[in-house]
Amino acid sequence: MKPLIITALYDIGRSDWKDFAMSYHTYLHWMYNTLQLNCEMVIFTEPKFEERIKEMRSEIDPTGEMTHYVINHMEDLEAYKKWNGPLTQLMSSEDFKSRRHFDDVPEMNHPLYNIVMFNKVFFLKEALKLKPDATHLLWLDAGGIRESISTKNWPNIDKLDSSKIMQFSHNVPFDVPNPEWHSFSQVRHIQGTAFICPSHMIDWYIAEINNTIHDCINQGYIGSDEKVFDLTYLKNPNRFNLVKQSWREYYDWLL
Repeated sequence: MKPLIITALYDIGRSDWKDFAMSYHTYLHWMYNTLQLNCEMVIFTEPKFEERIKEMRSEIDPTGEMTHYVINHMEDLEAYKKWNGPLTQLMSSEDFKSRRHFDDVPEMNHPLYNIVMFNKVFFLKEALKLKPDATHLLWLDAGGIRESISTKNWPNIDKLDSSKIMQFSHNVPFDVPNPEWHSFSQVRHIQGTAFICPSHMIDWYIAEINNTIHDCINQGYIGSDEKVFDLTYLKNPNRFNLVKQSWREYYDWLL
């Protein structure tokens, strides 16, 4: 098996938000833990973060043999091209604002937040083009690993599934009786911080994610990537291996 880690960091203006503001110094501090993992990695970011990320990554990969960097801009992302216009129009509409349950959470106010979250599957696809021999594509949020973990023998390849997409969920099994209510709510099951897709399934997964997002927008609602993962899973439960975990337990579980 040849697992490949994919992560990304883009500035969506979060440091200036009224609610849920987050300094990018904090994100870079957390990202350091991810960058210390001693395995093949593809990192997507924009020019403003390039130097610092390369500096941190060089501690574990001084020759750069294990790491590929993709430096671009938000506007270059596939999810931006597909959904920035429709999401901006939807989320700024009075109808959407009247139906959302909360008006102070990122996924209800900031289209760019959703754009980066929805782009995760496209990051995996692009990484596979760069590393076509990878057998498993492991998405890790840049700020997901918030405490240092062992950098050796990670991930444990004996725990990787080659026939199903592995996702980590608060509840196994779960149901969503009302997709609109679920999307607007703060209830979530599958966690977006990390997931693992066998390389041969990435095209299928992108198509399914596309369909879910398209259906939600057409019906006048949208939620975070976690809600999109939930709804996509429920349409195709046999294609997934759900592992019951609480927040961020999976990093140690994959040791």
